[in-house]
Amino acid sequence: MNILGIVADVEEDKSTELKEFMIEIDLHQYIESCDVHNYVHRGIYPPEMNLIIEENLKMYCIKYLPKYFASFNNTESIDCGTLYFGIRDNSLVTGIPYKGELSQRMIISQMHHIYNRLRFYQNDKRVKFKYTDFIACFDIEIIPLINKIKKDRSSKKLLKIKNKYNKICDNYNKAYSERQLWKKKFNVYNQKIIVIANDMTIRNELLTFVLTHSDPSQEVINILSLYKSIDIDESEIATRKNNKYDVVYWITKFKDTSRQKNLSQKPRLPMKPSKGRYLNDIERIFRELYPLARKWKDKINYYIIRINIVRPTVDNFDIKYSKLHGTKYQRWVYQERFSGTNGPMCADKIMFS
Repeated sequence: MNILGIVADVEEDKSTELKEFMIEIDLHQYIESCDVHNYVHRGIYPPEMNLIIEENLKMYCIKYLPKYFASFNNTESIDCGTLYFGIRDNSLVTGIPYKGELSQRMIISQMHHIYNRLRFYQNDKRVKFKYTDFIACFDIEIIPLINKIKKDRSSKKLLKIKNKYNKICDNYNKAYSERQLWKKKFNVYNQKIIVIANDMTIRNELLTFVLTHSDPSQEVINILSLYKSIDIDESEIATRKNNKYDVVYWITKFKDTSRQKNLSQKPRLPMKPSKGRYLNDIERIFRELYPLARKWKDKINYYIIRINIVRPTVDNFDIKYSKLHGTKYQRWVYQERFSGTNGPMCADKIMFS
């Protein structure tokens, strides 16, 4: 179990819970998004990283220890439960990176917060449980790991993200060029009637359109066939465009038909490249931590944390913990450990209000 990257000889069951250690706190309080890309690409262990690990570990303790302390102790078949930080659900040892020695003090310093998120009951009545007795229920062990990772997972992930981003850029640029060509063509038919009437670049198209219909007058055909400017009084267009024997009627019909046809051929733009989304994908590698194990191999240490939780020596002792509801811890729940179809789990149980 003391080797990074191996499958540990421990599995999740009713009395054992495995948690991969990943950065869940707000990373941008410590590092800019643009810097994360540089750290991932160059394999740099940021100077702020130890502080990030410490704050994230504190958050893990406050988030998970009350839950598993209560759930383990509420389950009759469990006398001692074990919680691991740094091991995936599938037993892969992913570790906790830290420059220097990872100390128990970070966890112990959070015990008051953990204690305050618990309520203790005996025979359905809330009772006091001494803080010193609470502390005695925990046995914390920091286990150093040997880093024998040879495969650089971060570079492969980074290349995949870059290729995906470049493909999105290429697709968008190609579609954008097609859209611009379409727009240029569409604008030809979106001009005023007077302009279309005297645009000789589309006169052939206009004449062909008219000849495909059986009802234009010979006069209209003759006017268009002369390839000369057509004088149209703008104030008369509204009246003349309703007379099918008038050239204005056919120019209007040509304009409307051509616009509609081109609108149906409007190229769709794919997802626009987002530098922010690209940086978020790279940030995900950073938050996972484990893919960077090879690049950080000679720079930092790796650890796992094993926390044994012993049942208090009190008869008929039940424990509720404060569950995160929205952005605050305010919902008090009673949970036990069960063996579900997808593995062991903590499940709510309605006991008392």
